[in-house]
Amino acid sequence: MKKIIGYIFSFIVFISMYGGAMLFCGYQKELIIDPIIVDIVVSITIILTTIITLLTMSIGAVLLLFIRVPMARIFLNDDVESIKVCSEYLVFLLLGLPAFGLFQVFTGLFQGSGRTELSLLTSALRLWGFRLPFTFLLLYVGKLGAPSVWYAMVLSNTAISIVCIFLYRFIDYKPRVSNTKKRLEKVMNLN
Repeated sequence: MKKIIGYIFSFIVFISMYGGAMLFCGYQKELIIDPIIVDIVVSITIILTTIITLLTMSIGAVLLLFIRVPMARIFLNDDVESIKVCSEYLVFLLLGLPAFGLFQVFTGLFQGSGRTELSLLTSALRLWGFRLPFTFLLLYVGKLGAPSVWYAMVLSNTAISIVCIFLYRFIDYKPRVSNTKKRLEKVMNLN
């Protein structure tokens, strides 16, 4: 059972994180030259990767939602209190899984296009800009107790996914990829 769950999550992470990155490897190797074609291929790749990720994450989350207690028992034996807390945590984790998958799609896009600063920015913003303030507000203002962290996790993943969609819509990736290619060619010619 542990191996099957591991394989499923490995597949999900692979699809979501590297879908966008693979496209830009082809662009950097001159497999795709025309900027109009690049725009079309980027759009199709992002749409397909997003659909695959959201479907896989949503279906997986729904399926795991029904077996979360038996799954917790595998790791926690018969500790009733721990199983109860783990089961409650898994509900929040599984609810936020599609948003986290979407975040991973865009992280792959940013990394693959050479815009690693956007990947760093969104990763830091997700934790320090959204999750920490949400946790503080829910814990001290909302008085929700320990589940504040879990609510904040779902909210921060959703918020950063919206930010990533905004960045994708308004940032041009082509000049960055072209500059990277020129720098690589310059380095290769020095040898």
